[in-house]
Formats: sequence, structure tokens, C-alpha cells
Amino acid sequence: MSPAEPPRIRCDFDSLEEPIRGWIRDDRGRALPFQGWIGLAAAVRAAADGDVQTTTEPPGGHPA
Repeated sequence: MSPAEPPRIRCDFDSLEEPIRGWIRDDRGRALPFQGWIGLAAAVRAAADGDVQTTTEPPGGHPA
């Protein structure tokens, strides 16, 4: 990815009931779980910064 190209992320929601929860994936397919609106914002920021540390697949192994 070039510096001028914006990062691509994917968001999969497991639940839209409060607190929301799901997974954010970076453009390499690495998954980062989140729970709650603040957790979603933090996961988006981490993925955009390339800071996804986990490679754990979400339950059900959503396709990348």
C-alpha cells in the first residue's frame, strides 16, 4: 500500500444490540475484535494505523 492510498478495512457485526460487538479486519485479513461504540472506534483506528496485533479468526470464521 502506498502512503497516498487510504487503508481499507472491513467491519463485521456479530450483534447490533447494545453493546454492539464484532470484528474489524485490515487489508491483510487480520481480525481485531471490538465491543461497544468506543471499542469500534479504537479498532478502526488500530486497523487504519496498521496496528492489528491479533490474527484470531472470529467465531464462524467470516470470510475475509
